[in-house]
Amino acid sequence: MADTKATDARPQMARPSIWLAVCAFVVLLALLLLSHANNAGVHQQIMQGLSLLVFGLALLSLRQQPLRADDAEPHVRLGWLLFGLALALFTYAPVFSLGFVSDDFTYVVLAPQPVSQMLREQFTHGTFAAFFRPLGIASFALDYRLWNQWAPGWHVSSLCLHVIATASVFYLCRELRWSGESCGTAAAIFAVLPVNTEAVVWIAARFDLIAAVLMLWALILYLRARKQGSLLPYVGSLTCFALALTSKEIAYITPFALIAAEALLLERRRWSAVLPFFALTIAALAWRTHILGSLGGYARLGETPGSHELTLRSLQAVFVRAPSELLFAVNWNQPRVVLGCLLAAATAALLIPVVLLPRRERAGVLAFAVTWCFFAALPAQSLLMIPPSLVNTRELYVSAAGAALFLGLLLARSSDRMWRRGWTVALLLCLIATTRHDLAAWTNGSNIGQEFLRELRNSEPEPAASTEFVVHDLPRWTEGGVYLLLNRALADSISLAYGRQDLTARRADEAPHPDVQHRIDVYWVSDYRGKQRPLIRVGDTSR
Repeated sequence: MADTKATDARPQMARPSIWLAVCAFVVLLALLLLSHANNAGVHQQIMQGLSLLVFGLALLSLRQQPLRADDAEPHVRLGWLLFGLALALFTYAPVFSLGFVSDDFTYVVLAPQPVSQMLREQFTHGTFAAFFRPLGIASFALDYRLWNQWAPGWHVSSLCLHVIATASVFYLCRELRWSGESCGTAAAIFAVLPVNTEAVVWIAARFDLIAAVLMLWALILYLRARKQGSLLPYVGSLTCFALALTSKEIAYITPFALIAAEALLLERRRWSAVLPFFALTIAALAWRTHILGSLGGYARLGETPGSHELTLRSLQAVFVRAPSELLFAVNWNQPRVVLGCLLAAATAALLIPVVLLPRRERAGVLAFAVTWCFFAALPAQSLLMIPPSLVNTRELYVSAAGAALFLGLLLARSSDRMWRRGWTVALLLCLIATTRHDLAAWTNGSNIGQEFLRELRNSEPEPAASTEFVVHDLPRWTEGGVYLLLNRALADSISLAYGRQDLTARRADEAPHPDVQHRIDVYWVSDYRGKQRPLIRVGDTSR
Protein backbone atom coordinates (compact mmCIF):
# COMPACT_ATOMS: atom_id res chain seq x y z
CA MET A 1 0.00 0.00 0.00
CA ALA A 2 2.76 2.41 0.95
CA ASP A 3 4.77 1.56 -2.19
CA THR A 4 1.72 2.22 -4.37
CA LYS A 5 1.31 5.68 -2.87
CA ALA A 6 4.99 6.44 -3.34
CA THR A 7 4.76 5.35 -6.99
CA ASP A 8 1.68 7.50 -7.51
CA ALA A 9 3.72 10.56 -6.58
CA ARG A 10 5.88 10.10 -9.66
CA PRO A 11 3.32 10.70 -12.42
CA GLN A 12 1.72 13.45 -10.37
CA MET A 13 4.89 15.58 -10.63
CA ALA A 14 5.42 14.65 -14.29
CA ARG A 15 1.97 15.59 -15.58
CA PRO A 16 1.89 18.72 -17.79
CA SER A 17 -1.15 19.82 -15.78
CA ILE A 18 1.03 20.49 -12.74
CA TRP A 19 3.10 22.99 -14.73
CA LEU A 20 -0.07 24.63 -16.03
CA ALA A 21 -1.38 24.91 -12.47
CA VAL A 22 1.93 26.37 -11.23
CA CYS A 23 2.06 28.95 -14.03
CA ALA A 24 -1.57 29.93 -13.42
CA PHE A 25 -0.90 30.29 -9.69
CA VAL A 26 2.14 32.48 -10.35
CA VAL A 27 0.14 34.76 -12.64
CA LEU A 28 -2.86 35.05 -10.31
CA LEU A 29 -0.79 35.63 -7.17
CA ALA A 30 1.46 38.14 -8.96
CA LEU A 31 -1.62 40.03 -10.18
CA LEU A 32 -3.02 40.04 -6.64
CA LEU A 33 0.23 41.41 -5.26
CA LEU A 34 0.61 43.96 -8.04
CA SER A 35 -2.94 45.19 -7.50
CA HIS A 36 -1.65 46.45 -4.14
CA ALA A 37 1.72 47.58 -5.49
CA ASN A 38 1.92 50.58 -3.17
CA ASN A 39 0.82 48.76 -0.02
CA ALA A 40 3.71 46.72 1.41
CA GLY A 41 1.63 45.73 4.45
CA VAL A 42 -0.93 43.97 2.23
CA HIS A 43 1.91 42.09 0.53
CA GLN A 44 3.06 40.81 3.91
CA GLN A 45 -0.46 39.75 4.89
CA ILE A 46 -0.93 37.79 1.65
CA MET A 47 2.36 35.95 2.11
CA GLN A 48 1.53 35.30 5.79
CA GLY A 49 -1.62 33.49 4.66
CA LEU A 50 0.36 31.40 2.18
CA SER A 51 3.01 30.49 4.75
CA LEU A 52 0.32 29.31 7.17
CA LEU A 53 -1.14 27.24 4.33
CA VAL A 54 2.24 25.60 3.61
CA PHE A 55 2.99 24.79 7.25
CA GLY A 56 -0.59 23.70 7.93
CA LEU A 57 -0.77 21.32 4.97
CA ALA A 58 2.61 19.84 5.88
CA LEU A 59 1.49 19.08 9.44
CA LEU A 60 -1.71 17.47 8.15
CA SER A 61 0.18 15.06 5.88
CA LEU A 62 1.64 12.71 8.47
CA ARG A 63 0.47 9.21 7.47
CA GLN A 64 2.88 7.86 4.85
CA GLN A 65 5.94 5.64 4.99
CA PRO A 66 9.29 7.20 6.01
CA LEU A 67 11.93 8.06 3.45
CA ARG A 68 14.34 5.20 2.82
CA ALA A 69 17.99 5.66 3.80
CA ASP A 70 20.49 6.49 1.07
CA ASP A 71 23.53 4.33 0.35
CA ALA A 72 25.47 7.06 -1.50
CA GLU A 73 29.25 6.86 -1.43
CA PRO A 74 31.18 9.41 0.67
CA HIS A 75 32.45 11.31 -2.39
CA VAL A 76 28.85 11.74 -3.55
CA ARG A 77 27.94 13.20 -0.17
CA LEU A 78 30.93 15.55 -0.39
CA GLY A 79 29.71 16.72 -3.78
CA TRP A 80 26.34 17.67 -2.34
CA LEU A 81 28.04 19.56 0.48
CA LEU A 82 30.27 21.48 -1.92
CA PHE A 83 27.19 22.36 -3.98
CA GLY A 84 25.59 24.08 -0.97
CA LEU A 85 28.79 25.91 -0.04
CA ALA A 86 29.30 27.12 -3.61
CA LEU A 87 25.77 28.52 -3.69
CA ALA A 88 26.41 30.46 -0.47
CA LEU A 89 29.55 32.05 -1.95
CA PHE A 90 27.88 32.82 -5.28
CA THR A 91 24.75 34.33 -3.76
CA TYR A 92 26.60 36.65 -1.39
CA ALA A 93 29.49 37.59 -3.69
CA PRO A 94 28.26 41.25 -3.85
CA VAL A 95 29.10 41.75 -0.13
CA PHE A 96 32.77 42.11 -1.01
CA SER A 97 32.04 45.56 -2.45
CA LEU A 98 30.17 46.78 0.66
CA GLY A 99 31.53 49.14 3.28
CA PHE A 100 30.51 49.41 6.92
CA VAL A 101 26.84 50.10 7.66
CA SER A 102 25.43 51.82 10.76
CA ASP A 103 26.38 49.88 13.93
CA ASP A 104 29.36 48.32 12.13
CA PHE A 105 31.30 51.52 12.82
CA THR A 106 30.78 51.17 16.57
CA TYR A 107 32.28 47.69 16.69
CA VAL A 108 35.20 48.76 14.50
CA VAL A 109 35.90 51.57 17.02
CA LEU A 110 35.80 49.11 19.94
CA ALA A 111 37.89 46.42 18.23
CA PRO A 112 41.42 47.93 18.60
CA GLN A 113 41.30 47.66 22.41
CA PRO A 114 43.45 44.93 24.02
CA VAL A 115 41.56 41.64 23.91
CA SER A 116 42.07 41.04 27.64
CA GLN A 117 40.56 44.43 28.42
CA MET A 118 37.58 43.80 26.11
CA LEU A 119 36.86 40.40 27.64
CA ARG A 120 37.21 41.74 31.17
CA GLU A 121 34.69 44.45 30.33
CA GLN A 122 32.34 41.87 28.86
CA PHE A 123 32.49 39.59 31.89
CA THR A 124 32.03 42.45 34.34
CA HIS A 125 29.68 44.89 32.60
CA GLY A 126 28.49 43.23 29.39
CA THR A 127 27.97 44.96 26.03
CA PHE A 128 26.48 48.45 26.43
CA ALA A 129 25.11 47.26 29.82
CA ALA A 130 22.39 45.35 27.91
CA PHE A 131 23.96 42.16 26.52
CA PHE A 132 26.47 39.47 27.44
CA ARG A 133 28.26 38.54 24.20
CA PRO A 134 32.01 38.19 24.84
CA LEU A 135 32.65 35.65 22.06
CA GLY A 136 31.05 37.88 19.44
CA ILE A 137 33.02 40.89 20.65
CA ALA A 138 36.22 38.82 20.55
CA SER A 139 35.49 37.98 16.89
CA PHE A 140 35.48 41.72 16.10
CA ALA A 141 38.83 42.10 17.85
CA LEU A 142 40.21 39.28 15.70
CA ASP A 143 38.82 40.89 12.55
CA TYR A 144 40.50 44.18 13.36
CA ARG A 145 43.84 42.44 13.78
CA LEU A 146 43.35 40.64 10.47
CA TRP A 147 41.79 43.39 8.37
CA ASN A 148 42.21 46.66 10.28
CA GLN A 149 39.53 48.99 8.79
CA TRP A 150 39.26 47.20 5.43
CA ALA A 151 35.52 46.52 5.26
CA PRO A 152 35.61 43.71 2.63
CA GLY A 153 37.77 41.65 5.01
CA TRP A 154 35.17 41.95 7.76
CA HIS A 155 32.54 40.80 5.27
CA VAL A 156 34.77 37.84 4.36
CA SER A 157 34.70 36.77 8.02
CA SER A 158 30.90 36.96 8.19
CA LEU A 159 30.51 35.07 4.93
CA CYS A 160 32.90 32.36 6.14
CA LEU A 161 30.72 31.91 9.22
CA HIS A 162 27.65 31.60 6.98
CA VAL A 163 29.46 28.95 4.92
CA ILE A 164 30.29 27.07 8.14
CA ALA A 165 26.65 27.31 9.23
CA THR A 166 25.62 25.92 5.83
CA ALA A 167 27.98 22.97 6.31
CA SER A 168 26.58 22.51 9.83
CA VAL A 169 23.06 22.11 8.41
CA PHE A 170 24.42 19.47 6.04
CA TYR A 171 26.03 17.48 8.88
CA LEU A 172 22.92 17.79 11.02
CA CYS A 173 20.97 16.15 8.19
CA ARG A 174 23.62 13.42 7.95
CA GLU A 175 23.22 12.81 11.68
CA LEU A 176 19.50 12.36 11.00
CA ARG A 177 20.47 9.72 8.38
CA TRP A 178 19.14 11.61 5.39
CA SER A 179 20.27 10.80 1.85
CA GLY A 180 23.23 12.71 0.44
CA GLU A 181 20.93 14.54 -1.97
CA SER A 182 18.51 15.57 0.79
CA CYS A 183 21.40 16.78 2.97
CA GLY A 184 22.75 18.85 0.09
CA THR A 185 19.30 20.23 -0.68
CA ALA A 186 18.69 21.38 2.90
CA ALA A 187 22.17 22.94 3.09
CA ALA A 188 21.72 24.71 -0.25
CA ILE A 189 18.34 26.08 0.82
CA PHE A 190 19.80 27.40 4.05
CA ALA A 191 22.68 28.97 2.10
CA VAL A 192 20.35 31.07 -0.05
CA LEU A 193 17.25 31.65 2.10
CA PRO A 194 16.43 35.37 1.73
CA VAL A 195 15.59 35.68 5.43
CA ASN A 196 19.32 35.28 6.20
CA THR A 197 20.39 38.36 4.23
CA GLU A 198 20.57 40.79 7.16
CA ALA A 199 22.52 38.37 9.35
CA VAL A 200 25.11 37.65 6.63
CA VAL A 201 25.51 41.14 5.17
CA TRP A 202 25.40 43.25 8.32
CA ILE A 203 28.68 42.87 10.22
CA ALA A 204 26.95 43.98 13.44
CA ALA A 205 24.82 40.81 13.22
CA ARG A 206 27.91 38.61 13.65
CA PHE A 207 26.51 37.38 16.99
CA ASP A 208 23.71 35.51 15.20
CA LEU A 209 26.12 33.68 12.90
CA ILE A 210 28.39 32.51 15.71
CA ALA A 211 25.50 31.44 17.93
CA ALA A 212 23.87 29.49 15.09
CA VAL A 213 27.04 27.55 14.25
CA LEU A 214 27.64 26.61 17.89
CA MET A 215 24.00 25.68 18.52
CA LEU A 216 23.90 23.44 15.45
CA TRP A 217 27.07 21.62 16.50
CA ALA A 218 25.77 21.30 20.05
CA LEU A 219 22.77 19.48 18.56
CA ILE A 220 24.82 17.40 16.11
CA LEU A 221 27.24 16.20 18.81
CA TYR A 222 24.40 15.57 21.26
CA LEU A 223 22.61 13.31 18.75
CA ARG A 224 25.89 11.51 18.02
CA ALA A 225 26.60 11.01 21.71
CA ARG A 226 23.13 9.66 22.39
CA LYS A 227 23.25 7.23 19.47
CA GLN A 228 26.79 6.00 20.15
CA GLY A 229 26.69 6.22 23.94
CA SER A 230 30.03 8.05 23.76
CA LEU A 231 31.26 10.62 26.27
CA LEU A 232 33.54 12.64 23.97
CA PRO A 233 30.84 14.01 21.63
CA TYR A 234 28.65 14.70 24.68
CA VAL A 235 31.41 16.85 26.23
CA GLY A 236 31.84 18.52 22.83
CA SER A 237 28.12 19.30 22.77
CA LEU A 238 28.26 20.88 26.22
CA THR A 239 31.31 22.91 25.19
CA CYS A 240 29.62 24.22 22.05
CA PHE A 241 26.57 25.15 24.10
CA ALA A 242 28.65 26.97 26.71
CA LEU A 243 30.35 28.99 23.95
CA ALA A 244 27.00 29.70 22.30
CA LEU A 245 25.77 31.20 25.56
CA THR A 246 28.57 33.77 25.27
CA SER A 247 27.57 34.59 21.70
CA LYS A 248 23.91 35.61 21.78
CA GLU A 249 20.76 35.16 23.87
CA ILE A 250 19.15 32.86 21.29
CA ALA A 251 21.40 30.07 22.65
CA TYR A 252 19.23 29.79 25.76
CA ILE A 253 16.66 27.77 23.81
CA THR A 254 19.18 24.99 23.07
CA PRO A 255 18.12 22.75 26.01
CA PHE A 256 14.54 22.90 24.76
CA ALA A 257 15.72 21.92 21.29
CA LEU A 258 17.44 18.91 22.88
CA ILE A 259 14.20 17.98 24.64
CA ALA A 260 12.46 18.11 21.26
CA ALA A 261 15.23 15.91 19.84
CA GLU A 262 14.74 13.36 22.63
CA ALA A 263 10.98 13.31 22.07
CA LEU A 264 10.91 13.35 18.27
CA LEU A 265 14.21 12.01 16.91
CA LEU A 266 15.60 9.41 19.32
CA GLU A 267 14.13 5.95 19.80
CA ARG A 268 15.10 5.62 23.46
CA ARG A 269 14.54 8.75 25.49
CA ARG A 270 16.96 9.73 28.20
CA TRP A 271 15.81 12.96 29.78
CA SER A 272 18.64 13.07 32.30
CA ALA A 273 21.09 13.73 29.45
CA VAL A 274 19.56 17.20 29.02
CA LEU A 275 19.96 18.21 32.68
CA PRO A 276 23.58 19.49 32.43
CA PHE A 277 22.47 21.83 29.65
CA PHE A 278 19.79 23.30 31.90
CA ALA A 279 22.36 23.66 34.67
CA LEU A 280 24.61 25.65 32.32
CA THR A 281 21.63 27.78 31.31
CA ILE A 282 20.79 28.63 34.91
CA ALA A 283 24.42 29.49 35.67
CA ALA A 284 24.67 31.74 32.60
CA LEU A 285 21.42 33.50 33.48
CA ALA A 286 22.61 34.06 37.05
CA TRP A 287 25.89 35.59 35.88
CA ARG A 288 24.11 37.68 33.27
CA THR A 289 21.71 39.06 35.85
CA HIS A 290 24.62 39.76 38.20
CA ILE A 291 26.64 41.88 35.75
CA LEU A 292 23.72 43.59 33.97
CA GLY A 293 21.43 44.05 36.95
CA SER A 294 18.64 42.37 34.94
CA LEU A 295 18.20 39.94 32.08
CA GLY A 296 19.14 42.78 29.73
CA GLY A 297 17.94 43.26 26.19
CA TYR A 298 16.73 46.18 24.09
CA ALA A 299 14.72 48.73 26.03
CA ARG A 300 13.53 52.26 25.55
CA LEU A 301 14.49 54.78 28.20
CA GLY A 302 12.79 53.93 31.47
CA GLU A 303 10.98 50.87 30.07
CA THR A 304 11.28 47.14 30.57
CA PRO A 305 12.93 45.28 27.64
CA GLY A 306 10.30 43.84 25.33
CA SER A 307 11.89 40.40 25.55
CA HIS A 308 10.63 40.19 29.15
CA GLU A 309 6.99 40.45 28.09
CA LEU A 310 4.77 37.95 26.25
CA THR A 311 1.73 39.51 24.60
CA LEU A 312 -0.77 38.58 21.90
CA ARG A 313 1.26 40.69 19.50
CA SER A 314 4.43 38.78 20.29
CA LEU A 315 2.59 35.47 19.77
CA GLN A 316 1.41 36.76 16.40
CA ALA A 317 5.01 37.68 15.63
CA VAL A 318 6.33 34.19 16.45
CA PHE A 319 3.57 32.06 14.92
CA VAL A 320 2.40 34.20 11.98
CA ARG A 321 4.91 36.85 10.91
CA ALA A 322 8.14 34.89 11.56
CA PRO A 323 7.18 31.75 9.56
CA SER A 324 6.07 33.97 6.70
CA GLU A 325 9.48 35.65 6.55
CA LEU A 326 11.25 32.29 6.81
CA LEU A 327 9.65 31.24 3.52
CA PHE A 328 8.96 34.52 1.70
CA ALA A 329 11.37 37.22 2.92
CA VAL A 330 10.91 39.77 0.14
CA ASN A 331 11.99 43.36 0.83
CA TRP A 332 8.79 45.17 -0.16
CA ASN A 333 10.45 48.58 0.30
CA GLN A 334 12.74 47.97 -2.64
CA PRO A 335 11.83 50.03 -5.72
CA ARG A 336 11.57 46.96 -8.00
CA VAL A 337 8.11 46.03 -6.74
CA VAL A 338 7.18 44.01 -9.83
CA LEU A 339 10.23 41.77 -9.43
CA GLY A 340 9.45 41.22 -5.74
CA CYS A 341 5.87 40.24 -6.56
CA LEU A 342 6.95 37.79 -9.26
CA LEU A 343 9.58 36.17 -7.01
CA ALA A 344 7.16 35.77 -4.11
CA ALA A 345 4.52 34.29 -6.39
CA ALA A 346 6.96 31.87 -8.02
CA THR A 347 8.32 30.69 -4.66
CA ALA A 348 4.82 30.03 -3.32
CA ALA A 349 3.85 28.22 -6.52
CA LEU A 350 6.83 25.89 -6.19
CA LEU A 351 6.20 25.10 -2.52
CA ILE A 352 2.48 24.33 -2.53
CA PRO A 353 2.61 21.39 -5.02
CA VAL A 354 5.33 19.55 -3.08
CA VAL A 355 3.55 20.02 0.24
CA LEU A 356 0.53 18.27 -1.31
CA LEU A 357 2.54 15.15 -2.27
CA PRO A 358 2.24 12.03 -0.07
CA ARG A 359 4.61 12.23 2.88
CA ARG A 360 7.64 9.96 2.80
CA GLU A 361 9.66 11.28 5.75
CA ARG A 362 9.40 10.18 9.38
CA ALA A 363 6.78 12.14 11.27
CA GLY A 364 9.20 12.96 14.09
CA VAL A 365 11.73 14.56 11.76
CA LEU A 366 9.12 16.84 10.18
CA ALA A 367 7.74 17.75 13.60
CA PHE A 368 11.25 18.57 14.83
CA ALA A 369 11.95 20.81 11.83
CA VAL A 370 8.72 22.76 12.37
CA THR A 371 9.34 22.96 16.13
CA TRP A 372 12.82 24.39 15.49
CA CYS A 373 11.33 27.04 13.18
CA PHE A 374 8.95 28.36 15.83
CA PHE A 375 10.71 27.88 19.16
CA ALA A 376 14.04 29.24 17.98
CA ALA A 377 12.22 32.52 17.40
CA LEU A 378 10.82 32.83 20.93
CA PRO A 379 13.77 34.64 22.60
CA ALA A 380 13.42 37.50 20.10
CA GLN A 381 9.62 37.63 20.09
CA SER A 382 9.53 41.38 20.81
CA LEU A 383 11.45 42.11 17.57
CA LEU A 384 9.63 39.80 15.19
CA MET A 385 6.77 41.98 13.95
CA ILE A 386 9.13 42.43 11.03
CA PRO A 387 8.34 45.41 8.77
CA PRO A 388 8.28 45.20 4.96
CA SER A 389 11.93 46.32 4.90
CA LEU A 390 12.93 43.07 6.70
CA VAL A 391 14.56 44.89 9.62
CA ASN A 392 15.37 42.40 12.43
CA THR A 393 15.25 39.30 10.21
CA ARG A 394 18.71 38.54 11.64
CA GLU A 395 16.81 37.26 14.68
CA LEU A 396 15.50 34.39 12.51
CA TYR A 397 18.91 33.10 11.41
CA VAL A 398 18.77 30.14 13.79
CA SER A 399 15.12 29.45 12.86
CA ALA A 400 16.21 29.40 9.21
CA ALA A 401 18.05 26.13 9.87
CA GLY A 402 14.72 24.56 10.81
CA ALA A 403 13.12 26.08 7.72
CA ALA A 404 15.87 24.56 5.56
CA LEU A 405 15.20 21.12 7.06
CA PHE A 406 11.48 21.61 6.54
CA LEU A 407 11.83 22.59 2.88
CA GLY A 408 14.35 19.83 2.26
CA LEU A 409 11.81 17.30 3.53
CA LEU A 410 9.11 18.70 1.26
CA LEU A 411 11.30 18.48 -1.83
CA ALA A 412 12.28 14.88 -0.99
CA ARG A 413 8.65 13.80 -1.26
CA SER A 414 8.85 13.29 -5.02
CA SER A 415 10.21 9.84 -5.89
CA ASP A 416 11.07 10.89 -9.45
CA ARG A 417 14.72 11.98 -9.38
CA MET A 418 14.57 14.16 -12.50
CA TRP A 419 11.49 16.07 -11.39
CA ARG A 420 12.69 16.36 -7.80
CA ARG A 421 15.99 17.86 -8.85
CA GLY A 422 14.39 20.11 -11.43
CA TRP A 423 11.92 21.38 -8.85
CA THR A 424 14.78 21.93 -6.38
CA VAL A 425 16.80 23.91 -8.90
CA ALA A 426 13.77 26.06 -9.74
CA LEU A 427 13.17 26.83 -6.06
CA LEU A 428 16.85 27.60 -5.45
CA LEU A 429 16.88 30.01 -8.39
CA CYS A 430 13.87 31.84 -6.92
CA LEU A 431 15.53 32.03 -3.51
CA ILE A 432 18.83 33.26 -4.96
CA ALA A 433 17.07 35.95 -6.99
CA THR A 434 15.08 37.06 -3.92
CA THR A 435 18.24 37.23 -1.79
CA ARG A 436 19.98 39.33 -4.44
CA HIS A 437 16.88 41.56 -4.55
CA ASP A 438 17.04 42.04 -0.77
CA LEU A 439 20.82 42.44 -0.80
CA ALA A 440 20.49 45.41 -3.19
CA ALA A 441 19.04 47.45 -0.30
CA TRP A 442 22.25 46.89 1.70
CA THR A 443 24.40 47.82 -1.26
CA ASN A 444 22.46 51.06 -1.62
CA GLY A 445 22.68 51.79 2.11
CA SER A 446 26.42 51.15 2.14
CA ASN A 447 27.00 53.40 -0.87
CA ILE A 448 25.03 56.28 0.65
CA GLY A 449 26.85 55.99 3.98
CA GLN A 450 30.25 56.00 2.28
CA GLU A 451 29.29 58.93 0.06
CA PHE A 452 28.07 60.91 3.09
CA LEU A 453 31.45 60.49 4.81
CA ARG A 454 33.32 61.28 1.60
CA GLU A 455 31.41 64.54 1.05
CA LEU A 456 31.93 65.49 4.70
CA ARG A 457 35.69 65.00 4.48
CA ASN A 458 35.89 66.94 1.23
CA SER A 459 33.91 69.82 2.76
CA GLU A 460 35.79 69.84 6.08
CA PRO A 461 39.21 68.24 5.51
CA GLU A 462 40.78 69.55 8.76
CA PRO A 463 38.23 70.24 11.52
CA ALA A 464 39.52 71.94 14.65
CA ALA A 465 40.28 69.94 17.80
CA SER A 466 37.29 68.84 19.91
CA THR A 467 34.78 69.55 17.14
CA GLU A 468 31.20 68.31 17.23
CA PHE A 469 29.33 67.71 13.96
CA VAL A 470 25.59 68.41 14.30
CA VAL A 471 23.69 66.76 11.47
CA HIS A 472 20.28 68.13 10.49
CA ASP A 473 17.51 66.14 8.72
CA LEU A 474 19.62 63.01 8.25
CA PRO A 475 17.30 60.10 7.28
CA ARG A 476 17.21 57.13 9.65
CA TRP A 477 16.84 54.64 6.81
CA THR A 478 17.86 54.49 3.18
CA GLU A 479 15.77 53.14 0.35
CA GLY A 480 14.93 49.53 1.14
CA GLY A 481 14.81 50.18 4.88
CA VAL A 482 18.51 49.71 5.73
CA TYR A 483 19.76 51.69 8.74
CA LEU A 484 21.81 54.73 7.81
CA LEU A 485 23.71 56.15 10.81
CA LEU A 486 21.84 55.83 14.09
CA ASN A 487 22.80 56.80 17.63
CA ARG A 488 26.50 56.36 18.45
CA ALA A 489 27.20 54.92 14.98
CA LEU A 490 27.09 58.46 13.57
CA ALA A 491 29.84 59.70 15.89
CA ASP A 492 31.89 56.53 15.43
CA SER A 493 31.68 56.70 11.64
CA ILE A 494 33.02 60.28 11.61
CA SER A 495 35.76 59.40 14.11
CA LEU A 496 36.89 56.56 11.82
CA ALA A 497 36.59 58.64 8.66
CA TYR A 498 38.98 61.26 10.06
CA GLY A 499 41.07 58.85 12.15
CA ARG A 500 40.61 61.12 15.17
CA GLN A 501 39.12 60.35 18.57
CA ASP A 502 38.59 63.99 19.53
CA LEU A 503 35.79 64.39 16.98
CA THR A 504 32.19 63.56 17.81
CA ALA A 505 28.80 63.89 16.15
CA ARG A 506 25.09 63.83 16.87
CA ARG A 507 21.78 64.43 15.19
CA ALA A 508 20.28 67.87 15.72
CA ASP A 509 17.53 66.50 18.00
CA GLU A 510 20.02 64.79 20.37
CA ALA A 511 21.70 66.28 23.44
CA PRO A 512 25.15 67.86 22.85
CA HIS A 513 28.30 66.10 23.98
CA PRO A 514 30.32 67.60 26.86
CA ASP A 515 33.69 69.29 26.41
CA VAL A 516 32.98 70.41 22.84
CA GLN A 517 34.89 73.50 21.71
CA HIS A 518 33.71 73.84 18.09
CA ARG A 519 30.54 72.97 16.25
CA ILE A 520 30.01 72.23 12.57
CA ASP A 521 26.44 72.11 11.28
CA VAL A 522 25.79 69.61 8.51
CA TYR A 523 22.52 69.76 6.55
CA TRP A 524 21.09 66.85 4.58
CA VAL A 525 19.93 68.37 1.27
CA SER A 526 19.30 65.20 -0.75
CA ASP A 527 16.02 63.30 -0.81
CA TYR A 528 15.44 60.50 1.70
CA ARG A 529 16.68 57.93 -0.82
CA GLY A 530 19.99 59.70 -1.24
CA LYS A 531 19.54 59.77 -5.00
CA GLN A 532 20.31 63.45 -5.40
CA ARG A 533 23.84 64.87 -5.21
CA PRO A 534 25.26 66.47 -3.21
CA LEU A 535 23.94 64.74 -0.12
CA ILE A 536 24.94 67.44 2.37
CA ARG A 537 25.77 71.10 2.83
CA VAL A 538 28.21 72.13 5.58
CA GLY A 539 28.31 75.30 7.67
CA ASP A 540 30.74 76.11 10.53
CA THR A 541 29.69 77.83 13.78
CA SER A 542 32.36 78.21 16.49
CA ARG A 543 31.28 78.34 20.12
